[in-house]
Amino acid sequence: MDDARALITIMHSRGVRPDMSTNSIMVTAYCKIGEIESALHLFGEMAKDGIEPSIAVYDSIIVCLCRMRRLKEAEATLRQMIREGLAPDEIIYTSLINGYSLTRQTRNVCRIFDEMLKRGLQPGPHAYGSLINGLVKGNKIRKALGYLERMLEEGIAPQTVIYTMLINQFFRKGDVRLGLDLVVLMMKTNVAPDLITYGALVAGICRNIARRGMRPSLDKKLKEARYMLFRMLPQIIDTRNGKQKDNQICTEEMIQVAQGIIQDLEENGMVPDLHIYNGMINGLCRANKMDDAYSLLSVMDQTGILPNHVTYTILMNNQIRLGDINHAIQLFNSLNSDGCVFDKITYNTFIKGLSLAGRMKEALSFLLMMHKRGFVPSKASYDKLMELLLAENAIDIVLQLFEDMLFQGYTPRYANYTSLLLVLAKDGRWSEADRIFTMMLKKRKYLDKKTKKCLEELCYKQGELDLAFEMEGSVPLYAVG
Repeated sequence: MDDARALITIMHSRGVRPDMSTNSIMVTAYCKIGEIESALHLFGEMAKDGIEPSIAVYDSIIVCLCRMRRLKEAEATLRQMIREGLAPDEIIYTSLINGYSLTRQTRNVCRIFDEMLKRGLQPGPHAYGSLINGLVKGNKIRKALGYLERMLEEGIAPQTVIYTMLINQFFRKGDVRLGLDLVVLMMKTNVAPDLITYGALVAGICRNIARRGMRPSLDKKLKEARYMLFRMLPQIIDTRNGKQKDNQICTEEMIQVAQGIIQDLEENGMVPDLHIYNGMINGLCRANKMDDAYSLLSVMDQTGILPNHVTYTILMNNQIRLGDINHAIQLFNSLNSDGCVFDKITYNTFIKGLSLAGRMKEALSFLLMMHKRGFVPSKASYDKLMELLLAENAIDIVLQLFEDMLFQGYTPRYANYTSLLLVLAKDGRWSEADRIFTMMLKKRKYLDKKTKKCLEELCYKQGELDLAFEMEGSVPLYAVG
């Protein structure tokens, strides 16, 4: 680019103005390397010189602006293009659809797509993919399936990524059966799953094992999406009674399906990656098949795939859940000494588990380690630990945690807040009680009638009239949130 700039400078010094072709090449080059300001400057110079930018120039600028999430400028450039009498092409509309999709602006995604159709442009797989991605992110599943159906009707083969997005969404909603039905639709439309799809299937199925024995509670929109998918795929309807198959799948069946998916991808010449193994280990742990989960670690070792901190966190989390905290701590210490670097999820897992088990000193030890590594505990970790400390009457530490929570932007659980206030009041620590009460008032957290009455009685009994009057004047009477 430096040589090109130098050449343009020489042209200007000799009174030679770059023509349309030269400017177009320069704008495209600037956009490719992300120098959008240089491209926009040159774009403005073209207008001053009376050179009308071509569609290719507009393409380059709008695509670059969309890639940089400068969507207002991108659409303003589109409007300028239309005013100049130029017809935007599919590239421009697809870029805008993708940009709005990535920023979760669902209305704008649909608006630009509809404008594209009105201008007589035929959306391609990428435009449809960006549109459906935006709708899925905006939880517009029924509408997303509607566009998938439209693609199929128009003979446009959906990309694998479209199915993967939809499968992911149904699994997140807890509808495993519907996610698997989408795989059937993929096969029907001759779209082959890739490694990402297989990973989404294994992780999604195994993640839902925690919901075993429970029927997913589908909202109205998801039910409508179900019916749309049934219309696209009639073979998943039970023709004997005209009813849809039950979407509930037992734990054992989920494990078998996930294992079958791994076998299928291997038969298709692919190798399971770390993400897929982690998903499978998670499923086995959730199904309380810890021996099988550890056996899978051996399989990973044989195939040359090294477990990471996520793998071990899954294992330790489930050992804690099953009450085997000592084993989890031993594994953590062993891995920690071997140089394994854990993230905040691991530490939060231990703090919550140890707090629930009543192991205060160890929970505080993990909290200290977490702080030393620069991690901020989750609100749930703070709340669980504070609950334990209150039960152990470790009030000074509770006060530190309480103020730390507020500093981190968290609002302590209401039950912990009122318990702390009552303990401080009973111990006659009124200045601290007043400080806590004032901090929570600023958070718009008010006392319930029973707690308020109890505290007021303690105030009057111990001669703390100012605080009693302050409590009486706090409104409303009942706790918020």
